[in-house]
Amino acid sequence: MSLRVLGRRRKWQAPGNSKIFNSPFYVQQSDQTYIRDRSIEVLKYVRDNSPSPTNFVRNIKQYLSEKMDNFVNNNSIAIHFLKPLIFYGLVDEIIPEKDVYRDVITIDGTQFLMHYENGEYEEATKSFLHCLLRSKYSNNKATSRTKTPGLYPFRIIFYLLRMHGELLIDDFKRWIPFIQSKEDLDKNKFIKTDESYTKLHTWVINCLVDLKILSLTNGKYKINNFYNVDGWLNELSSLLEESSLFDKQETLQSEDEEESENARFGITLLLKNEVKKLNNWKCFINDDHPTFLSKVDNKPFLFIHHIIPVEYRASFPSFNINDVENLIPICSPCHTAIHHGNQEQTFQLVEIIFSRKREFLKQLNISPFQLLQMYNNTLP
Repeated sequence: MSLRVLGRRRKWQAPGNSKIFNSPFYVQQSDQTYIRDRSIEVLKYVRDNSPSPTNFVRNIKQYLSEKMDNFVNNNSIAIHFLKPLIFYGLVDEIIPEKDVYRDVITIDGTQFLMHYENGEYEEATKSFLHCLLRSKYSNNKATSRTKTPGLYPFRIIFYLLRMHGELLIDDFKRWIPFIQSKEDLDKNKFIKTDESYTKLHTWVINCLVDLKILSLTNGKYKINNFYNVDGWLNELSSLLEESSLFDKQETLQSEDEEESENARFGITLLLKNEVKKLNNWKCFINDDHPTFLSKVDNKPFLFIHHIIPVEYRASFPSFNINDVENLIPICSPCHTAIHHGNQEQTFQLVEIIFSRKREFLKQLNISPFQLLQMYNNTLP
C-alpha cells in the first residue's frame, strides 16, 4: 500500500458563521428558530424577485424588517444572508444576458419552499436533500475561496456514511473537508496532518443533525431515519456512485453515445420517432436548421432533448420524465449549444423553448431562469 505524500491541503469552505437552519422545519416559530426563519424569508425574496446581487444587498434588510417582527437590523453583511442558500443548492447565480447577474431559486428550492409553506415538512426535508446532492464546489459562488476540482461535497458525505455506516467527529475535521479526488475516499490511504478544519463540522454537519437528516450519538454521526432518509437516498442512488461524486469531463456526445443514453433512459426508437414526427422531423428550435440523414434509420438525425433533464426526475415524482410533452427534437448544433454554450447563448435557446412550451412549464412552476439553471447544472 503506497501513501501519497502531500503538503498543506486545500480544504472545503463552508459559508458564513452560522447554520442555514437551526431547527427542524416542523418546530413552530420562536426566537429559537430565528436563523431558520430568516433563511426562509430570504429564499422567498429570491423566489419572488430573482434579484441582481446589487439589488439583493440594497433591498434585503428592508424586506426582512417588513416580514419579521424580530429581525435584527445590525451591521451584518447582507450578502451573508444569501451565501448559505447558494451553498446548499437552494439558490444559484446565473448570467442570462451579457454581464447581467441574477440570483434565482433552483427548481428544488422551489419545491422545498412550496412544501414548507404548505406545512409538508417531511417533503420539504426531502426537497432540501435533493438540493444538497446537486450542490458542488466548482460553480458554487458562496465559496469562491475554495480552490477545488469539481466535487459534490454532500454526495461524498452520504457516500461515505453509506459505506462505513458511521463517521466520527474527527473525520469531519481532519479527513472529509480535505478530500480532493477519488483516491482520498480511502481513509486508510489518506494522510492525516496536524491541520484541522472545524467550520464544516460546526455549521454544516450539525445543521443536518438539527434537521434530523443525520444523528449524533457518542461522537458518531449516522444517517437518521426520523424521516425515510435511507429510502430517499436509495431513490437517488445514481448520484451516490463513486463515478458521480466528482465532475465528469465535458465532452461532445456522438450519435452512437446518444443512442446508448436514450436506451438507458428508456427512450425507445418508437418514442423517438413519435417525438420527431410531431415536429415534422425538424429542429424544434428552428425549422430551417439543417440536418443530415442518420446511419441508424436513414432519416433526418435529431437529438431527443429532455426539457426537464433526466437528472431532475426525482424532483418531479408524479411526472413521467419521458412524457412526449417533455421531449423535443433538436439539431446537433442546438444540442451542443444547450449543453456546452455559455449561459447567454444557452438562455437564448431556453427562451425559445419556454415560449413554445409555456403552458407545460408553467404547470410545473418552472421559469426560464430555472430552466437555464438546470441546464447549467447538467451534462448531456
